[in-house]
Amino acid sequence: MPNVLVSVPTVGGFVKSALQESLCNMSNAGCDLIFQNVGDYGIAMARNIMARNAISGGYDWLLMVDSDMVVPKNGLELLLSHERDICMGWYVRGTSDDGRTSAAKFKGRDHQTNWNADELEHLASDGGTLLKVKGNGLGFALVNVDLLKRIPQPIFEFVECANGYRCGEDYTFCQKCADYGIDLFIDVRVRCGHIHDRML
Repeated sequence: MPNVLVSVPTVGGFVKSALQESLCNMSNAGCDLIFQNVGDYGIAMARNIMARNAISGGYDWLLMVDSDMVVPKNGLELLLSHERDICMGWYVRGTSDDGRTSAAKFKGRDHQTNWNADELEHLASDGGTLLKVKGNGLGFALVNVDLLKRIPQPIFEFVECANGYRCGEDYTFCQKCADYGIDLFIDVRVRCGHIHDRML
């Protein structure tokens, strides 16, 4: 039975109640699930701790789930079914009013050209499952722990790009994967809810 570390980076240890409920309802897909919150750190450091915990704990998989996600009941099962080093769900970006998602296309610079929610839902309705992407947010990301062992620490970090754009720890990780020849995939059927508190 595969064992999966389900790890949530939190601020002050707080997790949105909608995420808690969705995780309680999520199918374990025949796996042994261990849940862990990593709090009171910046997001990059929290993800590095999550990765180290997955490696030192001897887990097969690390499932990273952001504290503001709502995950589908069959999400883990669908991601596992592909047996890829990394497979992720997708969601509409928290700052988007036009349906731009977390998933980056293979064009544009610094992951600035993202798939639209309507495009991904159309692919899913046409029977699509896997979609290779340039990058994706790590709000619901299943990672083979052997992959984490291949990338030197720190695995997650913020990087200042040549054009002055600050690349987040999620897309920086995606670039590192590409540098190591690791393909990135989303399952277009795994749409997550994104709880986003805005100041209007």
